[in-house]
Amino acid sequence: MYRLASLLVILFSSSVIATDEPVAQTTEPLKSSEEIERPKAQTAREKRQENRNEIERSDIIPSKGGNPNAKWDRFLPFFGQQVIAKGYDLPLPLSISIIPNYSQQDLGISNLRLSYKDTDIGELLDLDSIDFGQPDVESASIQLRAAAWIFPFMQVGVHGGRFEGSTDLYVKIPTAIFKKIEEVCGGRVTPAFCDDVPKNIELPKISPDYSGWNYGFTTNFVYGFSHYFILVPFSYTWSETDDNRTNSETLLVSARIGTSFQVQNWGIISPYIGASYMDTQGTSSQSDAEVSGGPSLEGLSYTIDQENITKYAGLIGFDWSLTKHHAFDLEANIGDGRQNYVAIYTFKF
Repeated sequence: MYRLASLLVILFSSSVIATDEPVAQTTEPLKSSEEIERPKAQTAREKRQENRNEIERSDIIPSKGGNPNAKWDRFLPFFGQQVIAKGYDLPLPLSISIIPNYSQQDLGISNLRLSYKDTDIGELLDLDSIDFGQPDVESASIQLRAAAWIFPFMQVGVHGGRFEGSTDLYVKIPTAIFKKIEEVCGGRVTPAFCDDVPKNIELPKISPDYSGWNYGFTTNFVYGFSHYFILVPFSYTWSETDDNRTNSETLLVSARIGTSFQVQNWGIISPYIGASYMDTQGTSSQSDAEVSGGPSLEGLSYTIDQENITKYAGLIGFDWSLTKHHAFDLEANIGDGRQNYVAIYTFKF
């Protein structure tokens, strides 16, 4: 009897196991290799866009909103850690820039000193009456600049480069410069030939070309508030032509105010407006001066001063910070008698 009961239990269990009713699934079925979703590889374009979208305003100028507990692991700027502890974030401290530049401006020429051997010709002729007009000077240059944030509000850099240009000179010499003619033709009784003496002797147009090297330093002071910024750069540049005849010094001071806004996938654009002041003082001199198209005259030497006529100009431009490492700038200075166009590429590290 016991064996019969055991056999019935086994048969009953087997019938349950072998039933045609579906068994509830406790796990999801494994998908085929085609159905398994894999992370999509990021394209180069998407990677570039991601880098552009990661840039922040603090990658351009020191800005509020940083982590006060962050650690600044760079030597520059000085007091960088103290500024970060106050809730600011800082841009990368070092940069290298390439700066092409084109300018066109009116030049004033004055104070001609001329001598031949031991004779000061200025004592014999009225050199101040020579009219050089206002020659239009065109020049183009390319410079390399290295800069560093010394303090969180101040960036200092040095620059050097190559320049070349040309100008047109229209020289007008009044015949009154020759004092003997002035004495003869300016009297009460004048000889007949005085009627044929012109008031001015106009020389043919002189169009000298020049080229040379320049070098100098820059200092930028910056202050940011809300979405705006104020930038005040100072620069001083020394220039000398290849023939060593002309050297000049240029002081450039400008003030800019602008704002910054982020463009999806294209970084941060910062347009600005402002004004600039430029003062260029130069001297051209030569001993044993050469006559154009002719030989040099031993013992003849001259010195003449030159400066830019228009000191002030308005400016407009923008900075395009593509990523925290790469930035581009375009700027135009436009005034009455002075135009200047500058492009800048900057790599920050």
